[in-house]
Amino acid sequence: MTARVVVVGGGMAGCAAAIAARKRGANVTLFEKNDELGGLSLVAGCFGANGQLTALEEAIAMGATEIPEILRTLLLYENVKMPGKEHVSLYDCRKSADALHHALDRMGVAVKLRARMTEVKKNDDTIAGVALDSGEYCNGDSFVDATGTSGPLENCEKYGHGCVVCPCGCPAFGGRISLAAKAGIVEEVGVRGDGEPGAITAAFTLVKETISPELREKLAKGGSFLYKVPESMIPVLLKRIGSVPTSVTPDYAEYLTLEDNGYVNVIGIPFMRREELRALPGFENAQYVQPHVGRLGNAVRYMALAPRDNCLRVRGVDNLFVAGDKVGGQPNGVTEAFITGTLAGFNAGSQAMGTGLLEIPQATAIGDFIAFTNAEQGNMSQRYSLMWGPYFKRMCRLGLYSTDVDTLRRRISSVGMDGVFCGASS
Repeated sequence: MTARVVVVGGGMAGCAAAIAARKRGANVTLFEKNDELGGLSLVAGCFGANGQLTALEEAIAMGATEIPEILRTLLLYENVKMPGKEHVSLYDCRKSADALHHALDRMGVAVKLRARMTEVKKNDDTIAGVALDSGEYCNGDSFVDATGTSGPLENCEKYGHGCVVCPCGCPAFGGRISLAAKAGIVEEVGVRGDGEPGAITAAFTLVKETISPELREKLAKGGSFLYKVPESMIPVLLKRIGSVPTSVTPDYAEYLTLEDNGYVNVIGIPFMRREELRALPGFENAQYVQPHVGRLGNAVRYMALAPRDNCLRVRGVDNLFVAGDKVGGQPNGVTEAFITGTLAGFNAGSQAMGTGLLEIPQATAIGDFIAFTNAEQGNMSQRYSLMWGPYFKRMCRLGLYSTDVDTLRRRISSVGMDGVFCGASS
C-alpha cells in the first residue's frame, strides 16, 4: 500500500514539504485554510541574502531544486545590496501563489484549499488522521505541521493592535490551528523586546503605483534604496521599538528600506501610521496592500513553536514533523521556510515508507542551523536567521558562509549528501 503524507499549511514551508515527500515516493495531500498558497511569502519577496544564499546552494546540491527554480522564474532583481545584506534576490510576490500551485499540480500533490484542519485523531503517540471543518476526515502515515505561528485573530487583538487583515486572512478563513497543539504538544511562545508574547514584524507593503514617479524611478534602478526619515519623526518611531523583535535596533528608525517585490516592501522600522507615511515627500498617496503588519504594526508571530529533534520530528509524536516558523529557535525568511520544509517533508515521506530519517550533518550550514536553533529553543527572546544576527555571525565564525557554488557542492559531496533529495531512488 502506498505511503501517505499529510501536510497542514500551504505557505512556503508546507509547499516545500509536500514536494519533498512526493519526491520521496509518498502520496501527498496538502491542506491550506486560505484560498491560495504562499502564506507570508506572498508579501516577503526576498531570498538569498547573506547566509541564505549558502543554504540555498547547499539545498540545490542536495537535490532540492524545485522551490529555487520557482523563485527564479519570479525573479525581478538579483545581487541587490541592502543595509547589512549582500547578494539579495527579489521576486514578484504577485505571481507566487499561482507558481506554487502549478508546481504542486505537476508533482501530483493533492492540494485542498479552503480546507481548515480542526481536530486530530491519535493512537497513543501516533497521529492516525485529521478532521476538517468541512466534516472531511483524512488518514495518513506521517504528517507535517506547517501551520505557522501567526495569529489567530485573538492574539493580534490581545498582543497587537487589532486585526488589519494580513495574508493569514483569519477573519475570512478562520484563525490558525496548530496541528502539534491538537496532537497534545505543549508549544512554546516567543518573547519580544518589551516582554510581551510573540513578535510584531517591522515591515509593511505598499501598492507600487501609489508612490511618486520619482520614487518608482529610484526603485527601478536597482530594486532597492534607502529613504531618510525626517529627524523630527525618529523619536516617535523609537518609542515603538519595544513592540518589535529584538533584532530591530534604533538605527533602523533613521531610514525606510524600499524593496521592489512586485509591490513595494518597506522594512526597517516598527510601523508607520498612514498620516505619518503620507506626510513624507513621495508618499502623499501611498496605499497599503493587505497590510503585512500594516499601518498599525500587526503580524503577531512566534506564538506556537514546537519542540523537535534535528530530523524535525516533533518530540512526543512519533509521526509528526514540523517546518517553517514553528521549528523552534524562531527562524524567519523564505529560505529558512524552504530548507526546513524540505527536510520535514523528506523525513515524513521516509518514515511513512518505513525507512530511516535523515539528519543533515553540522558540517553544512543547513545542518548546523537546524541543530543550533534546536539547542537554542529555550532562548525565547532571540530570533535566528541565516541572513543576519547571531546565527549569521556564527556561520562566518565557523567558516560555513560561502557564496562559491563549487565550494558548496564539494562540501555537500564530502558529507555524502549530494542528491539526497532527488527522489525515491536516491
